[in-house]
Amino acid sequence: MILKRPKSVASFTLIETMVATVILAIAALGALSLQYHTAGHGRIAREQTTSTRTAQLLLEDWKSNGAAANYDPATLGLDFSPSSVQPEDIDFIMEYNQMGSLLNGMLQHVTIDDVPMKALLAWKAVDTDGTMELRQLSVIIKWDENSDITPVVLTTYVRVDISGG
Repeated sequence: MILKRPKSVASFTLIETMVATVILAIAALGALSLQYHTAGHGRIAREQTTSTRTAQLLLEDWKSNGAAANYDPATLGLDFSPSSVQPEDIDFIMEYNQMGSLLNGMLQHVTIDDVPMKALLAWKAVDTDGTMELRQLSVIIKWDENSDITPVVLTTYVRVDISGG
């Protein structure tokens, strides 16, 4: 005696195939989304690291040059180029206006590791007692005009009489 199996037992139905396809599509989209966001955050981390290292370099070199009010980052040989302040830079400058006087009245532009940055260097005399002067040195690095990521801000203090300024 030959028994026939029902057709639904022998193979997948169209609905089962569609459900499996939807589940695989959702899993694939999740994996692609994760990869996309990971790449984006990796780029942001690289830019923040580069900006922080650049700010630290500027602060240390400025301190070693006596915290001079006419310090020029171009002496580093890293293609820092001063430029006059553009209208789109005014908000950036005004936000950090309490940091002191804008060094040489200009922003510095530089590209390091394919990351274009704007550096704002500011200084102000914090305390003077006749024999020594304490200055606050600040470096603010911003790298993307349309970015909502907070710029890197590093500040240090230096005694001008000890640093040779």
